Amino acid sequence: MTDRAEESIMKIVFGGQLDRVFANEFAISMGLEPDDNVDLELVEERRAADARYFELAGTLAALSDEIVPLPYVRYAPDPVRDEGTLGTPVRVTDPEAFMQRLRAIFHFDQVTEEALDVARVCVLGRLAAASNDVLNAIDTKEAWIGHYHALRHLHNDDGRAETYLAGLLMQALWAWETAAVLVLAECDRFILADLGAILVKNRWPRPFAIPDLRYMGPPHDEKICGPLVNLRPADLPTVEAFRQEPSVRAYATSVFDAIRNAEAGHVGITLEKAYRSVGPGVPDGRADITLVAASVNMFSNAGTVTPGGQPDPDDWSNRRFPARKLRAIVLV
Repeated sequence: MTDRAEESIMKIVFGGQLDRVFANEFAISMGLEPDDNVDLELVEERRAADARYFELAGTLAALSDEIVPLPYVRYAPDPVRDEGTLGTPVRVTDPEAFMQRLRAIFHFDQVTEEALDVARVCVLGRLAAASNDVLNAIDTKEAWIGHYHALRHLHNDDGRAETYLAGLLMQALWAWETAAVLVLAECDRFILADLGAILVKNRWPRPFAIPDLRYMGPPHDEKICGPLVNLRPADLPTVEAFRQEPSVRAYATSVFDAIRNAEAGHVGITLEKAYRSVGPGVPDGRADITLVAASVNMFSNAGTVTPGGQPDPDDWSNRRFPARKLRAIVLV
C-alpha cells in the first residue's frame, strides 16, 4: 500500500518524446556532445524543432517534486558525482534504497525482452500512419544525444521503432509500479492507444500491465482537461530555478490536486482556478498548454489468445495484474 506522505508528492515519469528531449537537454547540460559522425548543425535544427516538447517537459519538471526515470536510466544529477539538485537524487548512502534500485534493475532487465517482443509484433505493418510518422521522425542520430534515454543501450541491436515502443511500454509500467504520474505528449498517447487497439483486436496476451489509453483522446471536455501555464524554461538550470520559486510551488500544488482528483471530473475547473490565482513569481503567465488528466485502466489478460494459435511458452495469457489504475496526463 502506498504511504500517504508519498501520495502527496508529485512524482512523474516522462514517456516517449518528452523523455527523449528532456534526456537530450540533460546530456547537453552535462557537457556531452553528439557522436563524432553526427552533423552538429542538424543537431541544432533538431533541438529547435523539439523546442515545444522541451517547453512541455520543462514545465512539468519544474512543477513536479520528483522525476523518476527507469531504474537504469539517469537524467538527474548524481548527488556524489554531479553538482545541482534537479530531481530528487537517489540516497546512495541508504543500503535499503540501493537494494531497491538493484531489484528494480533486475526486474526491468527481465521485462525488456518481453516489451521488445510486444513492440515487434505491433510495428510490423499494423500501426496507423500517424504512429509511423512519429517513429520515422525520431529514427535519426540527430534526435538522440548522450546515453540517458530509456533503452538507449538497445538501439544498436534493435530497430528504433521497436526500441521506442518498448521504452514507452516500460515507462508506463514503471509509472504504474511506482505510483507516479505518466506524462506524455499527445503523439505518444496516440501510439500507446494504437498499440492497445491492436492488442485488443487480435486478443494477444500481455506480458505485463499495459495502459488502455484508447479513450483518453484529444482535449475537448473540461471535466478532464484545462489550461496549464507554460513556464517556457530556456534550459535545465532555469527549470531548477523555477522549482525553488515559492509562487511556482504554490501553483504546482493546485495543478497536482487536479491530476490526483481527475476521476472527480473537475480537472478543468481546478486548473482554471489555479491559473487565475498564479502569483507574480510565475513567469509570463500565459496558459498555452492544455493538460488532459485521467486515471486509466490497465489491460488484463481476460479473453486473450496466443498469436496465430501458437503455443504460449511464457504463459503470458495466464498472468494476472492488480486492478490498480494508472494516473496519466497528456500535454498538448
